[in-house]
Amino acid sequence: MRIPLVYRLGITLVAISASLLLLNGGIGKRSQHKEPKQFFEMMGHPVLAYSIIAATSLPEIDEIIVNFPTGYEGKTIDVLKKYAGNKTFKLIECGPDRQNSSYLLAQQAKNERVLLHEAARPTVTSAMYQDLLRHASENVGYFAPIPFSVCGMDPDTRTISENIRRDRVFDIQLPQKFKRSTLINAHEAAIKRNKKFTEDAVLVFKMSGTKVHMLDGYSNNIKVTSPEDFHIVERVMRGKEI
Repeated sequence: MRIPLVYRLGITLVAISASLLLLNGGIGKRSQHKEPKQFFEMMGHPVLAYSIIAATSLPEIDEIIVNFPTGYEGKTIDVLKKYAGNKTFKLIECGPDRQNSSYLLAQQAKNERVLLHEAARPTVTSAMYQDLLRHASENVGYFAPIPFSVCGMDPDTRTISENIRRDRVFDIQLPQKFKRSTLINAHEAAIKRNKKFTEDAVLVFKMSGTKVHMLDGYSNNIKVTSPEDFHIVERVMRGKEI
């Protein structure tokens, strides 16, 4: 059994707990499945289950908060009851978009330390969660180099508009770790300024000025989006023990 992270305060050892916030509200139109992709079975388990399984062996994570798409509350509860072990879990309905859903999840967390992940990345491991929890920074995420050339493109003329140096561009991956109050304050600043973001690391940096630190990402940390992605992830999982 892993020992929880502790900080020594005088002579008292205090365990530092964390909440796992799991984005699970997408309906996955591009996946071309008859139901949201997070309920599609891969290697005998629904996609959603893998992000939960990876958390169950970590005592630092003492609650799991999951959102769900409209009409799928019951199915989400069934997955949590089967896979969450002895972890406390809570469900909320998803917001109108990803940004709002992330904000709603953060509001529900009881801990000041939160891990944010998305069910559509089922190759997450316990070690990935743990490396975030052990990182000295309160705000840290996984970022992977982009192995191909990129450029800016004018969408109107459909011509190249600028050169972009590949060594300055990174693939933003989840999971991420944040200080809950920092994450919430950044979201509230974005709401006030009517700013839209597609993920939270850049949101936190741009809206609060807080530094978000980097851990090296993984090439197999794939987000399942298209039908082809499911086949790729299944091949990755064949060497993964559940």
